[in-house]
Amino acid sequence: MKFVDVVVPVYGGLEETKECILSALDTIDPKVGQLIVINDCSPEPELVAWLKQAAEQHKFQLLHNEQ
Repeated sequence: MKFVDVVVPVYGGLEETKECILSALDTIDPKVGQLIVINDCSPEPELVAWLKQAAEQHKFQLLHNEQ
């Protein structure tokens, strides 16, 4: 069996980001892969807050770049 992780870099666009991440979560089988989201130092506090809440709720890996 092959394992595949899906990596989504995020910078801006709260609604587009929500749609992308929720769609990915609906299609990724946790037995064969995981979702990894990278906050690329987003200047949007609402987006960062949503990412933190969604990562906790949906159990995906969230990484934060400082620059």
